[in-house]
Amino acid sequence: MRLVMARLALTALVTGFVSVVTPATTAVAVPVPCVVTTTGTGGVVQAAGDTFTTTSFELVAPPAAAAVEDVDVEVSLVHDNASQVRVRLAHATTSILQRRFVDSGPQVRPLTWDDEAASAYGPTSLAGAYRPDEPLAEHDGTAAQGQWRLLVDNWAGFRGRLESWSVRISYASCDADDDGAEDHSDNCTGVANPDQADRDADGVGDACDGDTDGDGRADTADGCRLVAAATATGCPRIATQVRLRKEKGRLVGRVRSDARACRSGAEVTLKRAKPGRDLRLVVLRARTSGRFTTRLPRAAGRFYVVVRGRYVPGVAECVWSRSTTVRVRR
Repeated sequence: MRLVMARLALTALVTGFVSVVTPATTAVAVPVPCVVTTTGTGGVVQAAGDTFTTTSFELVAPPAAAAVEDVDVEVSLVHDNASQVRVRLAHATTSILQRRFVDSGPQVRPLTWDDEAASAYGPTSLAGAYRPDEPLAEHDGTAAQGQWRLLVDNWAGFRGRLESWSVRISYASCDADDDGAEDHSDNCTGVANPDQADRDADGVGDACDGDTDGDGRADTADGCRLVAAATATGCPRIATQVRLRKEKGRLVGRVRSDARACRSGAEVTLKRAKPGRDLRLVVLRARTSGRFTTRLPRAAGRFYVVVRGRYVPGVAECVWSRSTTVRVRR
């Protein structure tokens, strides 16, 4: 047998057909974060020539299998006359963040562009967070990875400077602890527990079930065994904030909270203010990002939304909140 094998090996070498088999490599799983902030490089904003000049600044977002759920952009731009500057964001599409305003004076900084900000940017705005001129929601649902560009259009005959800028991307799905369980349904986020075992059926995975947290409540009756809280459920009370505004024939808004579970899937009730008892119009469910939207009511009036307080086992007691009133004219 050894002689036969030797002859076969010699024949292969002579004829030139040598097969080399390498061991298969095992792919290394990369945890999928829920939110990633990527920072770009600043530089000089070129002066205008016969017409405006566009200076492009680029960054590359890391690979991600999940689509974009929400985008916020922070920009720190130096320019002596903001009325001669327009700022745009380009990725799957191009949207205007800051349009030109007459008599706006020197450019303020830093500015954060966020669809859910309380107010729109104007010629007298100070540094802070504002809604962009065109919604960043145009990028929602697109592939997050790849090139993002900040385009600074300059109509002035002098230069400016981009000090810094960054793109903050929230993903539609994520698995930060790399256990194969998507975070929106993971019963123990932050700790890898691929089996999702929950022997006591309390909604909290065994990997997150711990000893008494010192709040005086027995573990068997404590909704949050790892967090001390003087509440009926044993879970901490966490605030929510809800905002509402008009936008292109719709009412749109967002529920914000430090706890994802308090904003994801939150029940949002649209009401019309009227003498006596306010009229309930529709009940909405917030997306995982806390966003919600509905058509503009047909009747004129003052409208607001209310987020119902609720208990999320193992997480929090989410506190009730109400938005400011939005007036609709017909």
